[in-house]
Amino acid sequence: MHESKEIINMLASVAFFIYFFYLVRKGKCNRIPAIWLYGVLLITLSNICTVVEGFLLFNFFNMLEHILFTMACILFFIGALRLKPENNLLL
Repeated sequence: MHESKEIINMLASVAFFIYFFYLVRKGKCNRIPAIWLYGVLLITLSNICTVVEGFLLFNFFNMLEHILFTMACILFFIGALRLKPENNLLL
């Protein structure tokens, strides 16, 4: 069974992904590693799986949700390792 907070979280992550993709395409986030875009996509897909698991194939979508989230964490970690000091996002 799904909860309302899961649906709100999914809608927020889809909206964030669309906005983030728009910023990357317009070149306004050129200092952010491209691999992070895939990480955001995987988190969005993970949130979609969270909602879908309430309706069908609970075990499959639950496992897929956790696999996607783990892969997103790995991509964010790789992207952070690839940051060069001159590309520091905090400066």
